[in-house]
Amino acid sequence: MLLKMETRGRTGSGRKMLLLNLSFFIPGLFLPYILFKQNADPTGYQFAFAAFMFYSLITAFTILTELDNLITSKTEAEIITVMPVDTSILVNAKMYMLNRYLLLLTVPLLLPGSIYFYAILRSVPRALLFYIAALMICFFTAHILLLLYTAALKIFKAGSAGKYTLVFQSLMILFLIFAYQFVSFGITGKPGSTLNSYFSALKAKGIIDYFPPAWFAFLTARKQYLLEPALILKLSLPLVISISAYYSFKLFMLENFAAIRDKYLNSLTISGGKDLKKRFFIFQYIHDFIQNVYIRNYTERASFGLIRAMYYRDKTVRLAVVPMILIPIGLALFALFTNQLPAPFGKNFLDIKPVFHISLLLSLLVVLNTSIISVKISRYPGAEWVYDSYPVSSVRNFRSGFRKFFVVYLLIPTCIGLGIIFLIKIPAHQALLHAVFIFVSANLYNSVFNLLDRKFPFTLENTLLNSVKKFSAIIYPFVFGTVLILLQIFVYKNMLTALIAAVVILTLTFWINYFGYSRKAENAS
Repeated sequence: MLLKMETRGRTGSGRKMLLLNLSFFIPGLFLPYILFKQNADPTGYQFAFAAFMFYSLITAFTILTELDNLITSKTEAEIITVMPVDTSILVNAKMYMLNRYLLLLTVPLLLPGSIYFYAILRSVPRALLFYIAALMICFFTAHILLLLYTAALKIFKAGSAGKYTLVFQSLMILFLIFAYQFVSFGITGKPGSTLNSYFSALKAKGIIDYFPPAWFAFLTARKQYLLEPALILKLSLPLVISISAYYSFKLFMLENFAAIRDKYLNSLTISGGKDLKKRFFIFQYIHDFIQNVYIRNYTERASFGLIRAMYYRDKTVRLAVVPMILIPIGLALFALFTNQLPAPFGKNFLDIKPVFHISLLLSLLVVLNTSIISVKISRYPGAEWVYDSYPVSSVRNFRSGFRKFFVVYLLIPTCIGLGIIFLIKIPAHQALLHAVFIFVSANLYNSVFNLLDRKFPFTLENTLLNSVKKFSAIIYPFVFGTVLILLQIFVYKNMLTALIAAVVILTLTFWINYFGYSRKAENAS
């Protein structure tokens, strides 16, 4: 019943689940392929270790994104908690829902890796063992993270839980970015940067033995061992810690779920506004410019203020914006540390192997798309009638205010951060133009997407299916980004053509905003 409540939807839950499985199938297919191409270990241990590392990171990121729905969702609070249901029955039902949810997501994620593992060892039993071990580490990761989160809810103040979630999710994003880029580093052609070199260095120093993926990868490796107590302990360790993690989380929930639920539900109440602190004069000027110049009318100001107020008061909205800023910046930092940020102008764009110059633009489009969709999801849905009760002109202005929020709170901070990183490695004039081109391209997508999308912020119910929908909606920024990347390859032959292209994109965005938001609003009124 809990799973049905969390996965129901008026727009076709079956289609959403199919898209969700497809979104997990894509990294499950391509990440093991990268590992397979760089594998130099015939025993399969290196491949299994790296694959299990990625599986655990992807699982951790998914769990951190869905913590609220997995512990105590608003739907459950309204329907289940008012019934005379024993806590033990409810906890058992939640454990069943969680395990079934993880199983549905991990099948498309793990299956391609098992096939690649079979291609390495040519053994069906070991490929099956690879899948089982990968499934165990995914469940182990999920149960440990949920145990830590419920313990934090029990120990700390409920209002502070969102801050810890934000920090953990931000760190997980950076760690996932760096781990993926280190594995794919060999594709760039850098000497001594293959996966085998990293793996050998970690194994020679004994560091690899401290990583949980190494414990599970040991089960799958093909080697001849002498039967001894240490070997038996190594073989039984993954199963023991997986079962221990499951029962530790379950027993903790049975003991503390009532207190956790009460504290969590109390934290959902939005507190009143705090006294505004006096801003530093520069920030006050920026604030006045945004409120009085950039935002054109009262309706735009109201919609902009609504989403900004939710941003400061609701951790769900903050989790939809702040971690997204870190993804392009994390990519840029990795490119900076590994000396992969060449000057993008003055030569054939493809000759410099612009892996990260292309990735940064595409990643910004993806995180913008994800953030916009995430903000449409709310614990308090059903507010669509408010938008419908206004005239068409006000609805257009509402959309314009929401669009400008993402410009101010996501695009500008991200592009400023990218520009600062570019300045460290790229000449100042090239760094500035490169950051401006990325900004105007993302701003164009922001205008087009908000104009065509029919859903308003805070109108979708916060269920598992709606929440993870953002992972399956990345097809739109990829298509849009492909067009912009092809344009970037053509215009980056010199700075003049790039500057002209940026001006053209900015002009196109202006007219789209004028005819799509302002002009229609004026005609409708």
